[in-house]
Amino acid sequence: MPDEKIVRDDGRSEVQGIERRQNERRHGLRFPFTAAVDALEPQSKTKVSGWTSDISLGGCYVDTINPFPVATVIKIRLTKEGVTFEADAKVVVS
Repeated sequence: MPDEKIVRDDGRSEVQGIERRQNERRHGLRFPFTAAVDALEPQSKTKVSGWTSDISLGGCYVDTINPFPVATVIKIRLTKEGVTFEADAKVVVS
């Protein structure tokens, strides 16, 4: 009996999706999530604003014009529909 392919709504087979996930460096599943972001580097008081595009258990992608350098420790605030989440964070990719 031949293997069945599961075709997703975007036209890719499930096998292609699995291969793509295995090639990514991320350890957790990412989910689409758009929220406003305000980030502060406490020592210099530098502030950056932007938007998330996805989120996971280990972090989120922040789209901003002037990102902080890798290893910068920041305080981050995500706001969506009047709900705010604040956390200490560290830039791991820039």
